[in-house]
Amino acid sequence: MAADPGRRPVVIVEDDPFLRLFAVILDPDAPPPMVQGFADFMAHDAPDFPEWCERLRQRIGALWPATVRLVETEAAFDAALPDADVVVVEGWNFDATRLADSGMPSLVGDATEDRVLEQAGLRRARALVAALDNDAANLFVTLSARALCPDLFIVARARIEETEEKLRRAGAD
Repeated sequence: MAADPGRRPVVIVEDDPFLRLFAVILDPDAPPPMVQGFADFMAHDAPDFPEWCERLRQRIGALWPATVRLVETEAAFDAALPDADVVVVEGWNFDATRLADSGMPSLVGDATEDRVLEQAGLRRARALVAALDNDAANLFVTLSARALCPDLFIVARARIEETEEKLRRAGAD
């Protein structure tokens, strides 16, 4: 995390419509239209969206408040990487050496595998975001994470509405 106690951690996020939620939750300077857009989008599931964000912030500790930089291209990602404390990537292909060469701790693996969740430090985590682009995979990650860590705060992405209730039953908050 940020070495200077007065410096916010820098989180580099692939600019994906759902991953923008990281900016809304972590960055107090997130654009108000983006915050309102997520509040509207999640109104059915989280009518208390500002309070939901606050509850999540309380659980994530050192990452709040953060400076979130949304990057649209892999070239922009590579340029931002030297300043990053945390990166969030979903759709781009990465190998472990790309992040390791930057000095960024990394783990490349299949998050649906318990072994990978364990290697990622799930038991030390305060929260988990299952934001894969496949509802079945997010369901599987949620089930596994809940079984491994019953008290973990879990946010899970659903691409189709019918999946939302299944994710809740599987243990998503």
